[in-house]
Amino acid sequence: MAPKKKPQKQSNKAASSSSSSSSSKPKPSSGPKLQISAENEDRLRRLLLNSGRTAPPAPAPIHSALSKNQKAKKLNTVYEKLSCEGFVDDQIELALSSLRDGATFETALDWLCLNLPSHELPVKFSTGASRFPTGGGSVGVILTSREDWNEPSDSSVELKQEEPEVLVKVKGKQDEDALRSDQSSQADWIRQYMRRQEEEELESWEDEVDGVGSSREASGPRAFDVIAKEYYSARSDAIKAKDKRDKKGQEQAGLAIRKLKQEIAALGISEATLESEFQREYAFEDATEKEIASPMPDTVHEAVDADSIQPLDEPVLDENPVENCGSEENQRKDLPSCSPGQEVVASDDNSEYLALDDMFSVDVPHYEASPHELLELQKKEKMRELRSEENLGKLEGIWKKGEAQKVPKAFLHQLCQRSGWDAPKFNKVTGEGRKISYTVSILRKASGRGKSRQAGGLVTLQLPHQDEVFESIEDAQNRVAAFALHKLFSDLPVHFAITEPYASLVLIWKQDELFCTVQSTEEDRRANFVDRLLEADSLSLNDSSSSISDAVPMVDTYVEEKDDLGLARSSHRAKRDSYIEATCLSLQQRQENKKKTRKYKDMLKTRTALPISEVKNDILHHLKERDVLVVCGETGSGKTTQAISVAQRVADERCESSPGSDDSLVGYQVRLESARSDKTRLLFCTTGILLRKLAGDKTLNDVTHIIVDEVHERSLLGDFLLIILKSLIEKQSCDNTSQRLKVILMSATVDANLFSNYFAHCPVITAQGRTHPVTTHFLEEIYESTRYLLAPDSPAALRSDSSIKDKLGSVNDRRGKKNLVLAGWGDDYLLSEDCLNPFYVSGNYNLYSDQTQQNLKRLNEDAIDYELLEELICHIDDTCNEGAILVFLPGVSEIHMLLDRLAASYRFRGPSADWLLPLHSSIASTEQKRVFLRPPEDVRKVIIATNIAETSITIDDVVYVIDSGKHKENRYNPQKVGAVEGDEELTPLGHHLAKLPVDVLIGKMLLYGGIFGCLSPILSIAAFLSYKSPFIYPKDEKQNVDRVKLALFSDNMDKSSELNNNDKQSDHLLMMVAYDKWVKILNERGMKAAQRFCESKFLSSSVMRMIRDMRVQYGTLLADIGLINLPKTGEFAGRKKENLDVWFSDQTQPFNMYSQQPEVVKAILCAGLYPNIAANDKGITETAVNSLTKQGNQTKSYSAWYDGRREVYIHPSSINSNFKAFQYPFLVFLEKVETNKVYLRDTTIVSPFSILLFGGSINVHHQSGSVTIDGWLKIAAPAQTAVLFKELRLTLHSILKDLIRKPEISGIVHNEVVKYMVHLLIEEGKPQHT
Repeated sequence: MAPKKKPQKQSNKAASSSSSSSSSKPKPSSGPKLQISAENEDRLRRLLLNSGRTAPPAPAPIHSALSKNQKAKKLNTVYEKLSCEGFVDDQIELALSSLRDGATFETALDWLCLNLPSHELPVKFSTGASRFPTGGGSVGVILTSREDWNEPSDSSVELKQEEPEVLVKVKGKQDEDALRSDQSSQADWIRQYMRRQEEEELESWEDEVDGVGSSREASGPRAFDVIAKEYYSARSDAIKAKDKRDKKGQEQAGLAIRKLKQEIAALGISEATLESEFQREYAFEDATEKEIASPMPDTVHEAVDADSIQPLDEPVLDENPVENCGSEENQRKDLPSCSPGQEVVASDDNSEYLALDDMFSVDVPHYEASPHELLELQKKEKMRELRSEENLGKLEGIWKKGEAQKVPKAFLHQLCQRSGWDAPKFNKVTGEGRKISYTVSILRKASGRGKSRQAGGLVTLQLPHQDEVFESIEDAQNRVAAFALHKLFSDLPVHFAITEPYASLVLIWKQDELFCTVQSTEEDRRANFVDRLLEADSLSLNDSSSSISDAVPMVDTYVEEKDDLGLARSSHRAKRDSYIEATCLSLQQRQENKKKTRKYKDMLKTRTALPISEVKNDILHHLKERDVLVVCGETGSGKTTQAISVAQRVADERCESSPGSDDSLVGYQVRLESARSDKTRLLFCTTGILLRKLAGDKTLNDVTHIIVDEVHERSLLGDFLLIILKSLIEKQSCDNTSQRLKVILMSATVDANLFSNYFAHCPVITAQGRTHPVTTHFLEEIYESTRYLLAPDSPAALRSDSSIKDKLGSVNDRRGKKNLVLAGWGDDYLLSEDCLNPFYVSGNYNLYSDQTQQNLKRLNEDAIDYELLEELICHIDDTCNEGAILVFLPGVSEIHMLLDRLAASYRFRGPSADWLLPLHSSIASTEQKRVFLRPPEDVRKVIIATNIAETSITIDDVVYVIDSGKHKENRYNPQKVGAVEGDEELTPLGHHLAKLPVDVLIGKMLLYGGIFGCLSPILSIAAFLSYKSPFIYPKDEKQNVDRVKLALFSDNMDKSSELNNNDKQSDHLLMMVAYDKWVKILNERGMKAAQRFCESKFLSSSVMRMIRDMRVQYGTLLADIGLINLPKTGEFAGRKKENLDVWFSDQTQPFNMYSQQPEVVKAILCAGLYPNIAANDKGITETAVNSLTKQGNQTKSYSAWYDGRREVYIHPSSINSNFKAFQYPFLVFLEKVETNKVYLRDTTIVSPFSILLFGGSINVHHQSGSVTIDGWLKIAAPAQTAVLFKELRLTLHSILKDLIRKPEISGIVHNEVVKYMVHLLIEEGKPQHT
């Protein structure tokens, strides 16, 4: 037997008890609470159902390896569980029919929450909005934690849920169309009016998003529930007025009804829906009133005609529906509605009355009860039949009406005697706790013949519940006698003949058996449905397998098409070969003419002096024989290929103009800069540029040679390139193509055999280097030559962080020094004679001075001693011959720190300051070129670089190299960006990201910025995140910088985009605002004014200029993949950077529709930066809370943040470090930096909706009304809300998929799903009025 269905609502008493019990102990937060208004929920659900998106790939059928019986068992289990949750059979069967073999309990709940309106769902799964409309905003985000948040507070609502529903069918005239409408489910006709009115609804959303309908909240259309309530009231008034023959009352009610119908039509909802709601409520109220008035009625309510209650599968129409519907008696007793097509004929006196009554008749089918409701009604009908006096005929000769009722013992004795059985015997039974009860034993004689024969024998009966308490022995015996009457004489209405309370007990036992019978009927229906579903699946499989043969006749056609295509390709190849031959002859002639010039001959002498020239013939010979060659050249051999500088040098050696010019065959292409033309035949480029070219041209038909330098560095992109090149060469070998790609691998320090073996043991050529003698000086020698003293308070000196007690314990024998330190005189290091540097070995340094040994003892080898670097540079400048100094430091910030120290030095003022040169990958190419220039006499060139200069370039005049011995190392956690499926196939998002030569997080942000119409701010933010923050922090100026940051938010020059206080909780929006203000001043008042602005706001002008260039680059990349369009004519035409940047900032462009909406921009930030997210205790799961509590983080006097594994801290440079309270419990960040703590840099507070739309994997907990993201973030939301957001994600997935097929689509921002997601985000950001 299936378990009984759970009640959908607890009683007030139960709820109160539960609440009081739970309040005695603290519970973890259930997360921020989300709720969508009735209008938004209904619109969103209709939009998703009618979006027409391609269904996502169905999960692998979980039952595919199971037998038919096992599948049936699993489907039955799902059916049963859904039934227990309160879903009716029609709903369950629709869901399982749609999901079929892949159905699980969770997927079925998802389907039901998406496809059913809120008022048809059990209360705990619905948003509750359409049941209980509120006057607040469209979207509510509530941060107060309550465990009973989804329980409505209106007690009247709870009472309504507890009352039983009585549904009836009224006889009336129905044509065939009406009958078919009657048989369709309620969900079907609701979906019909949804589809009819979708367009008007979507237009209203657009108005709201664009601000057109900003006043609608005050004067706009009312909710359906409000109109339905007034319609019910007006219809009820009309019925009462009709019964009283009150014509004036009927007129007033009719006028109100007409207005309400007009109002509901304006909402796009049919009158049929309104009438259906009225009939449901009227039937419910009418039946409930009668039930209350007569708890155990002998007859059913007058309005219910027993003949009109039909089984579900056998609808029966009345033989004479017109007469019944038009008769005065039936019209008064039935529900106040006549069927469609009814004709009314009456005298003139009643014409006005009948005209008003006809107005109430609407052309809609009557309300159809669900199967579950019909079964409940059948139970009530059977109970009515049991109580009917028509059954008294079965007691003829035994008892008749008017005779005195008997006690069960006496009546049982009478019936046993009448049947020829022995007299019943009562036996005493002692139970637990000395409770006394009785059994009754009866010896029955066999009776009847054949199939009607009933066996005899002794039968002993006892009460089903043995723990009952009886008033007396007589009462105990009468109760068991009543039970015996019920079981042994079940065909007789014995309850009429016996006294109370035993008669009522018999009825209760019969009602329980009736429930079991009905439950068996439900089980039979369930089993039949599952069998039909599995049989349909089996048939569909057979159909699909039989259709395979249909594809066979297509083979001949395909072969013919392939032959035609081969001929076309052959013709194209012949033309291409002819063109290549002509071009080669032209270039060869040009080269021969160039060799005759004096400049070229001088260049050849210099080139011949390079060691690489000695193996020139060997290289050419091997390239003729093999496709791959490894050239192992030592430093200075002349093999380098550094893009910009070498491109210029090669152009000079070829006696040509600058790379990219019309008369030059040389070009280069690097990040943010390109110098190439149609004439370019030799291109120097980065690995990323070549990989991008391979993505568009997998065969590289227009490339003959590829030279890969620095292969020993084994970068991710470098190794990936070698894999692709190897595959391409192998494919060419198999195809026997005439044109073969040649690959040359080069490096100064390469493991030649490793690469030779990888490329099928290709030849290796080694070129001797042209090196100079190098003298190495180590740290202790530098200490000696400079006589440097490492000060105890230097950042490079080790300091003890131990307590005073520890310090005193180490100097017990040195009380003089201890007292000196405690008095505030002297140095801390004097407290301990022990070696502080764990790497210091005293025996290795006996030959050095005491000062050098003390320096080494106190040295913190993890720190950089900038003071020593400055002193060493000055020492070289004073004592050494001419030559440039090259200093290696780990990163950009370290480079600038040393540059600032040197620039402040007296030695490097004047002309010398111009030759303090930084060198790293993020500076502009013009700045990089300066390192190759020679300074004037008596000026020392100092280059401070990262390891870009270690192996990638050769600077001729560098004589002195200082290596700090430090380098930075990034460690990456596996990123979940949704680019790859479980089978390693690219997702639609992954396809787009593969086309963008940027970091995947930045690429994802750029894509969504274009799709969601906020491109300009995202271009700025993405550029800052890829490069660096524009803010500079002079020493002791942190407070002033913080003040300026807040002022930037407040002094917004563009009032239309003024930010509120919550929007100021974002470092990324701050960067956006800073750039917008800078570029506005730049365009209106010029560079000098922009420079002054930067100086006043602690901003870097060079960073701002770089950001402008990167914005143009990123925008152009999006145009290249077809996401946006570039201007072709007008003031923005051309590829000039300034023009394009203004174009990308144009607010009238579709891709900037919502660039003034901070909520949308922050949501796209969440999309790009996720999973770089942290949350405080209001936004994490109970499991995560318990885990962090075990780590000792249970008591905090501040708002702590967690990254899912540990406590983290907002970096002091973040604007959010100054806030104590936050709008939401979630933030995204750029990176984590670990020093003494784990800090989050560049943070932005993001909303729960942003995380639901763009965060990690969603797990909907339907029963508890909560959602977890990636297993540790928690948001409380009704199941339907969570499922709708889950479906929104899948729809966005489909939009990206469409964008792959149609990359030319530029108006994607006009997609209705995208617009509605924007609408939700904007509504969420509005202040809530609770």
